[in-house]
Amino acid sequence: MSQKNRTSKYKLLFLHAEGSLYRQDHTLSDIEIEALVAAQAVYGLRIAIIGSSSLDSLLPLVGPLQLDTYSGYLLPQGGSSIYNCHTKQEREISPCDLLHFFIEKLDLLREEIICVGYRPEDTGFMQSAGLGVAMGDAPEAVKACADYITLPTSQSGIAHLINKYIREDTETLPITPEAINQLTVNSLIATLGITCTHIAKGYVEGTMPVNEHTRQPMGIVHGGANLAFAETLAGFGSVVLLKDRQIQVGTQVSGYHVAGAMEGDTMRGEARILHKGRSTHVWSVEIYSCKSGKLIHTARVLNSIINAR
Repeated sequence: MSQKNRTSKYKLLFLHAEGSLYRQDHTLSDIEIEALVAAQAVYGLRIAIIGSSSLDSLLPLVGPLQLDTYSGYLLPQGGSSIYNCHTKQEREISPCDLLHFFIEKLDLLREEIICVGYRPEDTGFMQSAGLGVAMGDAPEAVKACADYITLPTSQSGIAHLINKYIREDTETLPITPEAINQLTVNSLIATLGITCTHIAKGYVEGTMPVNEHTRQPMGIVHGGANLAFAETLAGFGSVVLLKDRQIQVGTQVSGYHVAGAMEGDTMRGEARILHKGRSTHVWSVEIYSCKSGKLIHTARVLNSIINAR
């Protein structure tokens, strides 16, 4: 799917496999698939799907919805565990702690989360999110607690929700990844092979190869290269947030080397803004191995916003 260079104020969508996604014959409609893939690929939305039974029953959703590509999550047994579709790692959790876990893990605000419900027991979850949505065929008591009521499952209610709150509530940015990459020619960024692959307001993705320019003598990715990668992505992100006659400069970067990656691998970075102030931007950057899917490095970047003279 092509890069449309857009973003939405919502960053995470919780929904149920049963009751909001699957049709009566336990299949997905093409309309739902297209909408959910576009929401991830074009608008940077993360997807978390809750299931009532085992993880094995949810795994068939990964391929059609491209949850492995876009780091989606499966929450089997009513949210008793979390499965990262990108890293293929699972951990147990209390369903009561789900929302807090994702807020901390993805550095989100509650206002950036959509929770879709269809049962009375979903109402507390819905009311804790920035946007609580009831399915059109949910009981009236559930609808009464919702901020918005979407169409029934039989009428592709999730696609309708995405069209209304994700696709329509967006704006096109004045710069594309291709334009940014052109600006980095003959710089350290180009020497390290850093490429911007996706940019939106508050979110940036990019890649960096592990090669002779970015490795240690032992063939492992250099921690300094990852720090430069993180600072670069955060810098790209701050650029698109600037007002007229403003510039951004990196002020501080700190990181943690979580794991190693060998020459021949490619680093994939995801930068998300944590704080957007008048004079500073704070970014969280996670860097993954494209080969293993493991988290390699995590960083915080502080950019200062200066008025040009």
